[in-house]
Amino acid sequence: MIYIATATSLNTKNISLPEILLIHPDYISDYYNKLNGTKEVEVAAFYDNKKFIIVLKSDFDIASIADQATLAHEMVHHYQILNNVPRDCNAQLERQAYKLSNRWLKEHGGEVVADDFTIFIRSICADY
Repeated sequence: MIYIATATSLNTKNISLPEILLIHPDYISDYYNKLNGTKEVEVAAFYDNKKFIIVLKSDFDIASIADQATLAHEMVHHYQILNNVPRDCNAQLERQAYKLSNRWLKEHGGEVVADDFTIFIRSICADY
């Protein structure tokens, strides 16, 4: 929370932490697709902005720098939603979340998960 507050302009004060739901890695994408009415979208984690829940794989390891970055990414989405960040679609929220998780990885010796082009593509509003 403190990291997100200092690294972004998002207000984190007096905002409840989200519930975290752990789902078996084989089923997390199915769960995402069912909730969102999509097909064949593969996810490692996601934020349910209707129930304010972060969904992670059940093999999540808090000691892992990569998993910490994943959690930070989803926490950014939690704060974006509760701060009513303006957007045309939820994909536009990805840029800030990826930038923060990449920063976390760089600062803690991890490998960056998304380059600028990937972040750009994942931040485009599109029907698929």
